[in-house]
Amino acid sequence: MRWASRSSMRALAAVLIATAGSALQAASADDFYKGKTVTLFAGQPPGGGIDSEMRLVAQFLGRFIPGAPTIVARNMQGAGGLILGNHLYSVAKPDGLTLGMPGRSGFVLAPIISAADTKYDLRKFTWIGSSVSSNFVLWMRKQANIRSFDDLRNAAGRSSSPAAARPPRTRSCPRCWRNMKGCR
Repeated sequence: MRWASRSSMRALAAVLIATAGSALQAASADDFYKGKTVTLFAGQPPGGGIDSEMRLVAQFLGRFIPGAPTIVARNMQGAGGLILGNHLYSVAKPDGLTLGMPGRSGFVLAPIISAADTKYDLRKFTWIGSSVSSNFVLWMRKQANIRSFDDLRNAAGRSSSPAAARPPRTRSCPRCWRNMKGCR
C-alpha cells in the first residue's frame, strides 16, 4: 500500500526537526535522532479514532525523520486529551522526543471554557501537523431567520442547543459559543 500523504509526513518531520528544541542546535538532526526513541501519545483510549490515527502515524513517521528514530505508540487517556495535555506541558521534556495527539475535544476546548483541571497554556505548544481534517457544522432552523454569525450574535432571546444534554464531547462547542463575546 502506498502512503497517500507522503508529502504531509515529510512536512510533519521537517517541522518536528525545526522545533525540537535546544538539543538539535548542538547536533545535526541525523545525529540527534539516530538510535533514539520518540514516544507518540494518543490522548484517547485504545481502539478509537485518535488511537488509530496515532498508530498509523507511528508506523511511518520514523522513516521521515533523519536518523530514523524508533517511534513508540502509547495511550494516555483521560478527560478527552486533557490528561495528556497536562503531561506534555508539565512532565515531558521539550526535547523533541515526546509528541502527542491529544484530540481536540478535551485538549483544545478545556482551556477555552476554563476547565478547572487544565494546567497548560495552549499558546505554549507547537503544532506540527495533523493526521486528518474535519469540519464542524452549525445549523439553524429556517424559521430562526439566522443566515450569518452576526445574525446569531445579534439574535433576540436566547439560543439553545440540543447538545447541552449530551455527553461532554458534544457539549463543548455550545459552551464555546456561549463564552464568545456577544453570544448568549
